[in-house]
Amino acid sequence: MKLKLSTKILLIAILLTVIAIAFVAFAFSHPELGFPVSIRTTLIIYGVYIAVTVLLYVIAIMLKKFEGRKK
Repeated sequence: MKLKLSTKILLIAILLTVIAIAFVAFAFSHPELGFPVSIRTTLIIYGVYIAVTVLLYVIAIMLKKFEGRKK
């Protein structure tokens, strides 16, 4: 079974969301662990991760609409 590009991108976005939720759950369970980088760098990394995840959702939705019109 071959998946459409929009479905593949949506699955990647969902996987990134699940990983983010697991990371937050782990972080709340282990507050003693941390990153050896500054808080600014950490926030930039989190921001880029969130932006990429949201962008993948938007691209998947746009492709789904485009694929619907194509038929």
